[in-house]
Amino acid sequence: MDLDYIYNNMNLSEYKTKFETLQKILGTVKIILEIGGHYGEDTLRFYKYFPQSKIYSFEPDPRNISIFKKTCLNIDNITLIEKAVSNLDNKQLTFYQIYNESNKHILQDKYKYIGLDAYNSLKLNGSGASSLKKTNLPNLNIYQEIKVNSIRLDTWITKNNIDLIDFIWIDVQGAEKEVLLGCEKLFHRIKFIQLEYGETSYEGALTKKDTYNYMTQHNFILILDYNPQSNTGDYLFKNKLFS
Repeated sequence: MDLDYIYNNMNLSEYKTKFETLQKILGTVKIILEIGGHYGEDTLRFYKYFPQSKIYSFEPDPRNISIFKKTCLNIDNITLIEKAVSNLDNKQLTFYQIYNESNKHILQDKYKYIGLDAYNSLKLNGSGASSLKKTNLPNLNIYQEIKVNSIRLDTWITKNNIDLIDFIWIDVQGAEKEVLLGCEKLFHRIKFIQLEYGETSYEGALTKKDTYNYMTQHNFILILDYNPQSNTGDYLFKNKLFS
C-alpha cells in the first residue's frame, strides 16, 4: 500500500472545514501531538494542513497501529509512539479493545482503502471506540482486554527536549482527564489543546462542564466549541500565556 494509493482512496477532504478553521486559528505550527492516532487519517490531515510541522502520534491498539504504519508510510514529518498516554508512567495498563460484530461484512466508503478482508481479519469494526476506560454503551462489545505500555506526556516532552508544543489533539474515548494530569506541570509549554468532552459512557470521563472548568482553572481560555448545542463534542482551548 503506497502513499499515492492511500491519498487517492482515503477521503481526506472529510472534515475540511474543521481543519481549515484550525489552520486559521493556529497559524504557524511546528510541533503537534496527536493523542489517539487511530488509523492515521487525521494524522495525514495534519500533514496536509500543517506541512511544515513535526507530528508525534500516540496510539496503543495493535490493530490500529498495523493500519497506521501503512497510511503514514515513509513520511518523515510523522512519528508514531506505540503507547497509551496517561497520568501513569511506564506501566502496563489494561486496554479495552472494542469490536462491533454488526455489519462486519459492510465496509464504509471511508475505509475502503483498508480492504474488507483486512478490516475483518483485524477486527477493526468499532476499534475507534477502544479505550483505557470501560464503556457501558450497549452496542459496543469488548473484544478483549490487553495490556499496553503507558507514558506521561510531561515525561515524554522532557525526555525529547521540547520547549514549545503548538497544538495537542486529544481523542482518547473518556480518558482525557488522565492525559491532562500527565502533562499538567508542563502546561506552560503548550499553546493550544483540543479535546473531546462528555464521553460519559466511559467510566470516569469528564462531562462538558467538568472539561471546561478544568481547563479554565488551569489558565486556558475557550476558543471554540464545535458542538455548542450538545453535551458531547470537542473544545479548542488556548493557553493565556500565549494570548
